[in-house]
Amino acid sequence: SPRFCVLPKVHNEWSSLEDFASSMADSIAAVAVKTGPGKDDVDAMAPLGLGATAMSDAISSYQGKLEQKEKTWKEKAKKVSIALGEKTWDKLRGAGRLARSTAYYIKDKIKGEVASAGRMSAELEQRLFGSDINGEVLHSLSFQRSIGANGQSSNAKERFQRYVVSYPCPDFDPAFEYAVRTRWGRIALRMVREAFHIHKHKTIVGGEMAILGKPSLHLAVRGDALRFQKENKEAKDNTFFMTGASMLWKNGVEIRGEKMDKCEWTGPVHGTGSCQPEGRCMVKGLLRSCVPKPWWDSPQKGGWWPVDDRKLVDVVAPAMTTGHGVSVSDLSGLEMSLYCGPKKAFGSQGPPESSQSPPSLLECLKEGVETNARLKSKEPWKLYFPDEIVVVATFEAIQSQACMLSQAGLQSKDKQAIQSELCRQSGADGRGELVEHLVDGQGEPHMKEEAGSNDRFMGLATGFGWPTGALEEVVLSPEDVLEALDLISSSHGR
Repeated sequence: SPRFCVLPKVHNEWSSLEDFASSMADSIAAVAVKTGPGKDDVDAMAPLGLGATAMSDAISSYQGKLEQKEKTWKEKAKKVSIALGEKTWDKLRGAGRLARSTAYYIKDKIKGEVASAGRMSAELEQRLFGSDINGEVLHSLSFQRSIGANGQSSNAKERFQRYVVSYPCPDFDPAFEYAVRTRWGRIALRMVREAFHIHKHKTIVGGEMAILGKPSLHLAVRGDALRFQKENKEAKDNTFFMTGASMLWKNGVEIRGEKMDKCEWTGPVHGTGSCQPEGRCMVKGLLRSCVPKPWWDSPQKGGWWPVDDRKLVDVVAPAMTTGHGVSVSDLSGLEMSLYCGPKKAFGSQGPPESSQSPPSLLECLKEGVETNARLKSKEPWKLYFPDEIVVVATFEAIQSQACMLSQAGLQSKDKQAIQSELCRQSGADGRGELVEHLVDGQGEPHMKEEAGSNDRFMGLATGFGWPTGALEEVVLSPEDVLEALDLISSSHGR
């Protein structure tokens, strides 16, 4: 099926060459891979087979796209190309890229990395940039036709003429494909892992985990921006934003969680101890109290919850530095649907088609590991197996926005300006239930302590629309999902 061969559509493409190149550089940087149980048992997994020529071709191709979009772009390109050479080329193909591919560089980045990221990147690199012996490559690409025996002797054998058919592939850009597939594969796995972490205690009939108990999984993630005003009204920049993200298990809103154990420390408070249950509880204050997360009731009742994974937050909300210069228009929102099934069951789009009742997602994933191993061991030379079990993650943009003004915002003399800034979409201020998990009973944000005790909360807004460079669909293996959720043993990136 072409669905598994052609790169899906990329939405909201990068507006500048610098942004495109920076995204590429981040995608080809090494990932941290655990090689053992110890703190220092970590190695770097980097796509070093992705050469400088492939990177240069990808940059050149995207530059051509920008030139077509804007006739006057060539003059701008001159300046941008120079800036790119100074800031980003080193990360793409120079010593900077090698430095970002060492175990020393990524030692402090192991926490939070998706467990299957290394192996997933290695398999994709092999598919797009695999190497082999010259003769074997030529043999696998060539055709032959019989030209008969020469008849010069009684035992003359049939002869064959070899030939190769060339086919132009102007749209094939392996470096770009590697970068976007890698990035969005990790994003899909981070979304699944985050939802699993919050909802894995919920069960259905038979005791199976509800989060993987249905044939498909539907999630949403969106950016959040909370607007604050400093007490010093004379300051030039007396307003700022704090950004974050929230998630929702869309096809699990009716599943309620049972009452969980109270929050308690396991082990020493300082050192190796942890505040448990991990998904529900958090450490608070200088005394390191183990307390329930203030928003926990929302996902328990099938609602939204705030996301801790900063790399996932960065997908839909701008990275927060000072909070100044942030705009509500920088926020975005995504819906993701996760399907599992044999390749032959997937059409050109949408979920797999089956005449039988589909298994649960967990059953399909486990069956897929066994089925795929059997198929590939039986015929290791084949590249395409119609019966191979795959996981397809499809993305769509969230179309609706939510916003709210706090009591201070409603009473402000700048109420209209604040409302116009936060509520970009008609009817957005009528969707307050979408933001209830971010504020307490008095309408004050849970994260107010991070903002400052003297800063006034004025309101908040949520994101919608495609994030930059969003891939419409990505294909994963069953092992990718199971390893990311720690349901199978670690591959250590191999």
